[in-house]
Amino acid sequence: MENNSFCKLVDFLNSKNQDEIKLSLTEIENIIQDNLPPSSKKYYVWWHSTGPKDHPPAYILQSSNWYARPTPSKNFNDVIFTKELNSENKTDNKKNTHIKKTKKRDDIISPTPNEVKKYLDRWNNLGSYVIQEEALDDLFLKTYPGNTDIKQVIIKVSALNDFYSTNIFKVFPVAKNIIDLNIDARLEQNDITLVNDIANVKVLEQTDTSDEKYINFYSFATKYCSRHKPTEYPIFDSYVEKLLQYFRNAEQTIFFKNEELKDYKRYKEILLDFRKVYGLDDFNLKQIDKYLWQLGKEKFPKKY
Repeated sequence: MENNSFCKLVDFLNSKNQDEIKLSLTEIENIIQDNLPPSSKKYYVWWHSTGPKDHPPAYILQSSNWYARPTPSKNFNDVIFTKELNSENKTDNKKNTHIKKTKKRDDIISPTPNEVKKYLDRWNNLGSYVIQEEALDDLFLKTYPGNTDIKQVIIKVSALNDFYSTNIFKVFPVAKNIIDLNIDARLEQNDITLVNDIANVKVLEQTDTSDEKYINFYSFATKYCSRHKPTEYPIFDSYVEKLLQYFRNAEQTIFFKNEELKDYKRYKEILLDFRKVYGLDDFNLKQIDKYLWQLGKEKFPKKY
């Protein structure tokens, strides 16, 4: 395929006077009057390359301020092209669909199967941390696998809160919310909406009027569900959040708004897209969790 074929695509996109255009792979081939290589139809990362030595067609697009992203699916058929607006025409960042590219850090290696395997090996050598994880597995999967006894749920919430430091100061309202939601059937069905329901906890204010308010324990809720079904419910925490935002901004391989990470259905979609983009389909979401958490903790340490 000749590089000037993609110049035809740029001309087409510019002629439409739109900031975002979705085209099918067939439509793209008709526009460039050439066949796309098989790799462009199989690997998301083909479209996200930023260097001329990697994939010149993608570089030609980005040199013209156009950025491509395939629509997330097992076998994608469409590509969305987004134009970066210049400084005179930029809209409010909350409305802009394209995220401004930031400088790539030399100390953060792009995700590859070998990098994931490296961090999974490190996980097995974390010593006391691994033992504590195994203890939680025994508690959630063997000792108290159900969620219908308030006393058992209080013990599970307390143990999880202590181990992960999820800042739950009143365990009982959280445990009662879990009981009231009757979560066992929903866990069995891999109900994604369950996480946000568990997270939203009603508590009483310490005032004479005893006013009710809601506190969102989102990170805790992802961990609670994950303890029951680790490959279906990926964990959200600040390390994973920072790392996903980094890859979005520095490599522009995944696309999302920050607030979408707090919508659990969307969060899982983002992780699945991340796994697909970087060719990590051989790893389940629990393994991706372990990789991202360790890398995020290493590269974005908390400052106390």
